[in-house]
Amino acid sequence: MSVRVRVLAIAFGWFGSAVLAGPPATAQTGDHPPLEEPSGELTLQQALALAMERGPELGVAELGVAAAEGHRQRAELRPNPETAFEIENLSGDLPGASEAEITLSVAQRLELGGKRGARVALADSLKGLARVDLEVVRRDLVREVETAFAAGLGAQARVVVAEQTLELAREVSASVEQKVRAGAISPVEMTRARVAVAQAEVQLETARREQDLTRRLLALRWGSAAPRFTSLGGELDTLAALPAWSSLAERLAKNPDVVRWAAESQARRARLELEQSLGVPDLTLDGGVKRLEESGSTTFVAGIGLPIPLFDRNQGAVKEAGAALEQADRSQRAARLEAERDLLDAVVRLEIAQAAVRGLRLTVIPGAESTSMEIHRGYELGKFTYHDVLEARRALAQARSDEIDALVTLRQARAEVESLVGGAL
Repeated sequence: MSVRVRVLAIAFGWFGSAVLAGPPATAQTGDHPPLEEPSGELTLQQALALAMERGPELGVAELGVAAAEGHRQRAELRPNPETAFEIENLSGDLPGASEAEITLSVAQRLELGGKRGARVALADSLKGLARVDLEVVRRDLVREVETAFAAGLGAQARVVVAEQTLELAREVSASVEQKVRAGAISPVEMTRARVAVAQAEVQLETARREQDLTRRLLALRWGSAAPRFTSLGGELDTLAALPAWSSLAERLAKNPDVVRWAAESQARRARLELEQSLGVPDLTLDGGVKRLEESGSTTFVAGIGLPIPLFDRNQGAVKEAGAALEQADRSQRAARLEAERDLLDAVVRLEIAQAAVRGLRLTVIPGAESTSMEIHRGYELGKFTYHDVLEARRALAQARSDEIDALVTLRQARAEVESLVGGAL
C-alpha cells in the first residue's frame, strides 16, 4: 500500500507575474493646466476643447484603449513553468519513511500550432479596435458639440428677435394710446395693443428660458451642470457650397462607423485564427531528480505529455468564430449603406436649408420689413387699422424666426455631413 502526496506550485506565479508586469501604470499628467470654462463669451473652438478634455464618454473610451494595451502585454507572455514535489511510500506496510521516494520536478508547457502568435495578433487587433472606438467617440462628441452650439446660437438669435418684437410692440402701443386719447380710434384698440405687448413679453421670456436650456445642454457635453459662460460667439451663417456628391461618397471610406467594422472584421479574423490554433494540443516537458531513501541514491527523471485530441478539437469555437467573422463582414457592408443613406439625408436637409435661407433673405424678409414699415407709417396717417399693423409685425417676426430655424438646420446638417465623411469639408 502506498500513499502519494503531490504538491503543485506555479513557479513565477502571481508574485512572478507581478514582477514581470512591473509597477502599475499611473495617469500621466500633462504639462498644460486644465482648461477653464470662460465666464463671458464662449466660442465653438473653446467648447470643443473643453469637451475633448473633460468629456465623460471620451474618458471611458480612453480607458478602453489602456485596457487593450494591458491585454496586449498579457497575450505575449509564455506559460509559466510548474514545479511538483512528490513523496511515495510515505507510510503503509513499510517501516516509517526509510524507503520513501522523493521526487522534485519542473514542467514546462510548450505551445504548439502558433498559439502565441495568434494570441498576440488578436490582442493587436483588439487594441486597434479600441483606438477606432475612441475615434468614433471623438467624432460623435464633435458632432454633438457643434449641434448643441448651433442650437445655442439659434436660441440666442431668437432672444434678439423677441427683444426687437417687444420694442416694436411697445412703440405701436404708445402710438395707439395717443390716438385713443385724441379720440381718433376706439379704446378697444388700446386693449389689443396692451395684449400684444404682454404676448411679446411672454415670447421674450420663453426665448430667454430656451437660451438658458441650450447653454446647460451644451455645458453637459463636458460634464458641467452649471455653465459659467453667458453667451456664444460666432455666426450661424454657413452658406459655403458643398463638394460634389461623388467627392462626398468617396470620403465615406473614412466614416468612423465603416472604419470600425473594418477593424472589427480584422479582430474577428484574428480570433478565428486563434481558435484554430487552440485545436492543436500543447506539449509538456518535465524533468527533475528522485531521491531513493532505501539505497541513499539520487537519480534523474524526465517525462513528456501530450493530450490526445480525440473528442474536443475546439471545433465548436472555430465554427462560432467563423460565423462571427462573416457577420462582421456583412455588418461592414450594411454600415456603408447606412452611412450613404445618412449622408444623402444630411445633404438634402442642408441644401433645403440653404435654399430656404436664400429665399428668406432675398425676398421674404425684405418684403416683410418693407410691408411692416409702410403699414406702420400708413397707420399713423389713418390709412390702416391696428389689425393690419399687428399682422404685418407678426409676419416679419415669423420670417426672421424661419431664417433662424433654417440657419440652425443648415449648420447642424453640415456638422452631420462632416461627421459622416470623417472630417471637415
